[in-house]
Amino acid sequence: MIQAYCDSNSVEIRERPKEDEISMTPDSIENQSKMGSHEITYEMYQQGQSLLEIANERGVTMNTIIGHLIRCNQEEKIVDWSGFIEKEKEEEILRAIESEGLDALKPIKIALPETFTYEDIKIVIQKNELI
Repeated sequence: MIQAYCDSNSVEIRERPKEDEISMTPDSIENQSKMGSHEITYEMYQQGQSLLEIANERGVTMNTIIGHLIRCNQEEKIVDWSGFIEKEKEEEILRAIESEGLDALKPIKIALPETFTYEDIKIVIQKNELI
């Protein structure tokens, strides 16, 4: 019945590709329903893309990308946080954390210069394993 419909309507029937024949590029990974969004981000990070490149390619914010990497880190995946923040900035954030505590990010952000972002604070917290 299906074959007859396909024949009469010029519909081509293709075989499903075997799993080992599917390439794992970021675009094909995006279509893999088994992978969570954070895992796709981690795959792109592992391929050497910057946080900004990943955010732009995926159409999400830097905050989302950092959140994805934090989740991956919590799932025991290796994330090298040191490449995301300058040492001087990190030291200033650590001083603000020491004076304001970790109950909320807003007091830390207020204690820092305006050029510092919430993403910077989150990176420092993860890098120094403060939570």
